[in-house]
Amino acid sequence: MKYKDILLSIVLNIFWGYVWIFLIYHILGLTELKGNTLIIGVTLIIVGTILFGEIIRRINPLFEYKINHPVKIVGFLSFGIVVTCNLYLITF
Repeated sequence: MKYKDILLSIVLNIFWGYVWIFLIYHILGLTELKGNTLIIGVTLIIVGTILFGEIIRRINPLFEYKINHPVKIVGFLSFGIVVTCNLYLITF
């Protein structure tokens, strides 16, 4: 385990966290123009999140690590912190 891998994991997952937040904003903006906003919005968010996760899984250069490797754990935490902070700032 190298510190370079940890730093790369943190930076990449922070970036992917912001990209995911922008995806959700875009989906919510599109569904405001339609009828049945809740049904369409939730469906698009679920499908978009599944596709987004699959793309990240395939693009990420740190894919070969197991799920409990410290590099992956740090990456998941950085992604979660970015998303949680943005969602907190949105709601309050």
